[in-house]
Amino acid sequence: MSIADEMTTPRFKQRLRKWFRTMRIESEKPGSRLAAQRAEELDVSALEGMFGELISDASGSNTSHGSNTSHGSGDSNGMAGSAASAGSAGSAGGQPSKPLAAAFVSAPDEPNTQPLLAWLAAHGWRVIVPAMRYAQPLPNGDAPADTAPTRSGKLLTIEWRNIDASHGDDMHSSAVVDKDSPSSQSTEYLPASALADARVIFVPAVAMDKQGHRLGHGAGWYDRALTHRSPDAALIAIVWPWEIVEALPNDTFDVPIDAVLTSHGVMRLPAL
Repeated sequence: MSIADEMTTPRFKQRLRKWFRTMRIESEKPGSRLAAQRAEELDVSALEGMFGELISDASGSNTSHGSNTSHGSGDSNGMAGSAASAGSAGSAGGQPSKPLAAAFVSAPDEPNTQPLLAWLAAHGWRVIVPAMRYAQPLPNGDAPADTAPTRSGKLLTIEWRNIDASHGDDMHSSAVVDKDSPSSQSTEYLPASALADARVIFVPAVAMDKQGHRLGHGAGWYDRALTHRSPDAALIAIVWPWEIVEALPNDTFDVPIDAVLTSHGVMRLPAL
């Protein structure tokens, strides 16, 4: 087997995931070389420049500058064109409705997304996050539509839920529940197709490379979920700063990412 072949095998991807997860564990240790980076919050203020006219606060202010990596009020203007072409959905009375962003509630080993979710709400965005429930195979053994297998072989639904990001009590990590559980019955689930209305989509990753290739957790939930996205939606991965590398193995089904958000700012990628 050649090096090129080895770089595209699932086994090699799994080895990389294990290595990056080990680094996340290492970063939790006080005094480790990565601990300082882990203590830094995501630089969400860089997003206003990255999106240009797409993101504005209640006063309608915009910023527009230019660079490869955006920090604070800096800008990478191309992102605005990528996502702004989706347009603004209208509502009754001719007033524009809130634009939709898809994001996620971070797990303990991921960069904290609470500041991002609050920032989106403060800038007038409606936010949806993954809402997964366990599903059963069809009578013939096939997986139902819009489900994804876990690494243990169970099936998860590809669904979403609205989140009120202005209230911290709604910022709990989404637990996977059974469809018949009380918590499932009390939640309004949105279908996988709801992602089509999102103008920007924030996705988790184990690592990213500088060509826009994303290394996910390995179950394929986002690979399947993103088939419902609008072609004009901007895709932004969220990782720790040390998880951006020069190159990662990739497959034909991997969805290219437009930009990466870390505590150091926003980096545009060639997919944009």
